[in-house]
Amino acid sequence: NTALHYACKHAGSSARSLELLLSNGAQLQQNYNGETPVDVAVLNNNGPAISLLFSDAYCDWVMSYRKDTGMSHMDILIQHSPQTALTILNRSMTKSRADNFEKNFMVTHNFFYLDPGPDDPASKPNRYLGLRTMVERQREDLLKHPLCAALLESFTRYFFWCDFFFYAVFLCCLTAFVADQGPLPISLVDANTGCRNTSSSGGSVWGPWD
Repeated sequence: NTALHYACKHAGSSARSLELLLSNGAQLQQNYNGETPVDVAVLNNNGPAISLLFSDAYCDWVMSYRKDTGMSHMDILIQHSPQTALTILNRSMTKSRADNFEKNFMVTHNFFYLDPGPDDPASKPNRYLGLRTMVERQREDLLKHPLCAALLESFTRYFFWCDFFFYAVFLCCLTAFVADQGPLPISLVDANTGCRNTSSSGGSVWGPWD
């Protein structure tokens, strides 16, 4: 363990020692259990340490760290510190205007911590998706967040266009088939039923049951 690990371990300890270490350039490292100081603080519910590590001064630095597995700290936050994970989700949304009713109002969503993409180290061999962890841990409050809703909407948009494409191909094939067959000759239409006449005086006319 490093000095940062010990500073983050005890929930009753002051954040002053941790702040002193961070201000003097202490770096995040994994211990023999593969845990970073952030993991230790979260697992031990060290509130002062968590507040400092995810403050404006250190949040981006903490979240940019990757473990040997390629994972960021988002997964452990979803599992053991949902309130901190909620803070990260809020920070991942940027509003262009303070007033939601302005004409040029726009919200920019950064999905990186929830879905870093298939080429990210965290997605090897299996693609990481923070929403999956939320479902497994039943984090309903996190799943209801606008960022998660926007990510789900982006997934369904791809499925919609894929489904629309295949439906359009089906309609084109059906239209081509009908146009190729042409209308049914009047002589083959039964005057009473309006359907294909399957019999005639000269013999049987071919039909679907012949």
